[in-house]
Amino acid sequence: MPSQAPVRLSGRSHSTVRRRAWHDAVTESRHSGSARAARGLAMLSRCSALVVASWASMISCAETHSSTRASSGSIAPTIEFSDDESTVAISYGDRTWTLQRPATPRIEMPGGEVYWVSTDGDDQFKGTATSPFRTIRKSLSVAKAGDVVFLNPGTYREIVRIEKSGAPGKPLVLSSAPGALGKVKVVAPDGFARANEHNAIVEISKGAQYVWINGLVIEGVRGKEGAPTNEDYGANGITWSGGAGYGCRATSNVVYGNLHCGLKEMNHGGHSIVIEGNIVFENGTDRLDHGIYVPSSDMKLFGNIIFNNSGWGIHSYENPQRHLMLRNLLFGNGSGGILLAGSHNELYHNVSVRNGRGLLYFRGGSAFNVVKNNIFAFNEGAESGVDTGGGQLGAPHDNVEDFNCYYPERPDPRISAGKHELYADPLFADIERGEFRLMESSPCIDRGDFIGLAYEGSAPDIGYLESKTP
Repeated sequence: MPSQAPVRLSGRSHSTVRRRAWHDAVTESRHSGSARAARGLAMLSRCSALVVASWASMISCAETHSSTRASSGSIAPTIEFSDDESTVAISYGDRTWTLQRPATPRIEMPGGEVYWVSTDGDDQFKGTATSPFRTIRKSLSVAKAGDVVFLNPGTYREIVRIEKSGAPGKPLVLSSAPGALGKVKVVAPDGFARANEHNAIVEISKGAQYVWINGLVIEGVRGKEGAPTNEDYGANGITWSGGAGYGCRATSNVVYGNLHCGLKEMNHGGHSIVIEGNIVFENGTDRLDHGIYVPSSDMKLFGNIIFNNSGWGIHSYENPQRHLMLRNLLFGNGSGGILLAGSHNELYHNVSVRNGRGLLYFRGGSAFNVVKNNIFAFNEGAESGVDTGGGQLGAPHDNVEDFNCYYPERPDPRISAGKHELYADPLFADIERGEFRLMESSPCIDRGDFIGLAYEGSAPDIGYLESKTP
């Protein structure tokens, strides 16, 4: 069946204007001087007045702040991977999405010791498959570079802190056990949120390098007893802090229900992290909370599915360079799919659909980026837009956009769109169910640019999945 009309798509609606005003106000007040903050808040005030006049009802700034796609409370999703791990079905509330994964990374055994953990184990045991430890904490106290820690199915009520490093070719690996993808959950112990409101569930810190987190279901504290109503700093699912990050990987994790972000490098100097094949959803309570927040450079984001987060799906801010974003699927994120604030980044084969915006080039630092083979469709605001800070903070420049699909709107006229851009309905199989593969009649098939990846047909497809030739 043809792609459905987006349920929230309504041109330049008051809600869209209000969201943009809030974004600008928050950005000014958080990152700029007091004069700019005042201008941003004045903008928000004028927007609220517009809403009052048109709706004849009072809408407070607090309501604007919390109006997002993500809920503000806890959720209890069911998560089920197919046997070959190529699809994942996620259900909560009255919705079910069956999502085709563009990447299915699996760990590589680095050749060291293998330790096992089980909810019915004992920390006095030896940590073998038949005599497993009880806690993740115990396993990490003995594991070293080149070792693997396997977690058997179950719920582990503990906070994970990793302050030691692996080595090149010998990462320190923490992973769900073989065959247990989606069945190993890590949650905060009772009372943790009340006493540690700024802490992550999994944190790699103190300069740790070559640490690999794989296949965990990481549930945050949002909406739980004792948790704050919002937190805009460190209450993440996975955090890299204190310079940690180089050579690290986060793969095939399911991360949801965190107060701030799903995954975040804290801008502490960590860089060169691979974030691949994760499912990141329902994180945050306001526009400063995102699916994946990557302020540092040389990050690789491959094949992630990022949806229904409060702020941006991918928040590439403040001035990161050389990010590679490939085959990510982003939908339902409140502020937008991708915010791009840095330079010399590359975006290929991503799909950004039904977000607040599709893609935003953010101010003068957004330069020399390459954006090809992506789909930006059915977003509430601009499919591809520009932010200049009200003309005061510079305009994006020297970016290359081509071979992308936009629908129903064209990109901002200040963007130098290439001659191979496509302006047509991409014809997804079934947006409502999360089936973002292309129909056989899609105009995006065989319309992309070759970037070095294998493809079917006469040319690569535009989008995150390559269609198979019958």
